[in-house]
Amino acid sequence: MSLRKAISRTAAAIIVAIVVVAVVVGVAIYLTTVPAPTPTPTPTPTPAPVKRLHTQVLYIIADDELTRISLYKAGVADIAVVTPARWKDVNLTRVDGHYLYLRIDKEKPRLTIQYILLNTMREPFDIPEVRQALAYAVPYGTILEQIFGGLYTELYTIVPKGMFGYTEFGITKYTLDMAKAREIIGRLKERGFDPSKYAITVMYNLGNTARAQIAALLQNYWTQLGFRVHVETYSWPEYLDRVDHFNYDVALIGWIPDYLDPDNYLMPFVWGGAEFTELKYYRDVAPANVGTYLSKVERTVETEDFIVVVGPKGTGATYAGPTHKPLLVVISGTPGGVLALHQAVARSPGPHSLPPHPQRVEESRRSAESSSALETDNRSKKASWTLSGVA
Repeated sequence: MSLRKAISRTAAAIIVAIVVVAVVVGVAIYLTTVPAPTPTPTPTPTPAPVKRLHTQVLYIIADDELTRISLYKAGVADIAVVTPARWKDVNLTRVDGHYLYLRIDKEKPRLTIQYILLNTMREPFDIPEVRQALAYAVPYGTILEQIFGGLYTELYTIVPKGMFGYTEFGITKYTLDMAKAREIIGRLKERGFDPSKYAITVMYNLGNTARAQIAALLQNYWTQLGFRVHVETYSWPEYLDRVDHFNYDVALIGWIPDYLDPDNYLMPFVWGGAEFTELKYYRDVAPANVGTYLSKVERTVETEDFIVVVGPKGTGATYAGPTHKPLLVVISGTPGGVLALHQAVARSPGPHSLPPHPQRVEESRRSAESSSALETDNRSKKASWTLSGVA
């Protein structure tokens, strides 16, 4: 090998070694300057919202409505009782970052009714003409539009409009007519009646602004008929106790159904305290065939579509009542049972036989006569008539 070739191979080896060293040094420098990769963190799950449970509920008894409204708007109270006429005062109240917006949907009414109780076990309410005169001396329009803010409508019977069994058949639709009221009192005066001898007390429950206003209106209008009218207010427990024990002249009260069935209006207001082991009815019975089902006729009730004939089970009864409508014969051991029955089934195309009903219908001291009670005779124990109700 010549000297020149040896030098060439040596130079090539040196160059390769330099390149290798340069690569190694470059890699080392790169590894020392590039940051180590950051590990991807595990996502933290979003915590479930904490359910805030109240450990205690504080009731603030505020009889003044303006005070209740102020406490609610200030955030001191979470819930406040406000009459419809004052709803505008709480509308758009800021609540937890939101605004309270009250929207009235008259297509979805509540089946709440407001009514007046007249204690017919006391004078002068045991006189039908007095009750009629008082009914004509009520400013219904003022009550509905001003006190209830147009959110109520007149109701002329116990079962609200829209429910099965509602009917206006045979109902007197009383309106404010002071001339008519004075005329009725005038006829009573001709028979020796003196309204100034009677002091009428209208009572309502403490803190109920709407009823306080209604009581004041009744005092004003009924005084114009010659009666001495006073207004009294009681705490709710004492108020209910007075109503339960008939310890009142006139009471202002309402009713909210426990369930959406006409029975929840008929049962509390039209009661008989009877127990039925069998209850049947037969439609379109010929007058001559009434004796096929009844031993005697105890009561006849005319409804919108039927003449309801009530009596005990048996044969031999003779019917001499009205026949201008189809007869519906009811077999019942207690004639009072028809009051609830005829409104619920008189127009029903359903079965003509009701199953045994062992449930005892207890007497209710809260009950009242139907809305036509102002025309009932003196045998009625208690009369009521509806001021207004959502229908």
